[in-house]
Amino acid sequence: MSGPQNTDTSTFDKGNPSKGQLIKMSPKPKRGSPTPKHFNKQERYWFKVLCERLDAIGVITAIDGMALELLVGAYVEWRKHPDVIDKEGETYKTTSTDGNVMIRPHPQVAMMADAWKRIADAS
Repeated sequence: MSGPQNTDTSTFDKGNPSKGQLIKMSPKPKRGSPTPKHFNKQERYWFKVLCERLDAIGVITAIDGMALELLVGAYVEWRKHPDVIDKEGETYKTTSTDGNVMIRPHPQVAMMADAWKRIADAS
């Protein structure tokens, strides 16, 4: 087929320069995404907040539910780690087998960094 490829009509920002009839090519997915049933109260809250904000600007559909579910899970995990780190500190002392005292990083610090990495990778 010769000529330029047809443009998806849902992305027209410039109007219709040719003044011809628009091609109806793409289906419009259902907006919004249902909240997963296995979420706890905090995860449901953040899922709802993000869905409302993304739906307000028209960028979320039902297809995006799983990606948003993973993002919310990582975000809630990331938010709970600072509480433990503030209470217990970023490091802890332990004694090695030969009796020396070692200062080790708290496991929550690594878990928080991992959650942040998952959030950043999703963006």
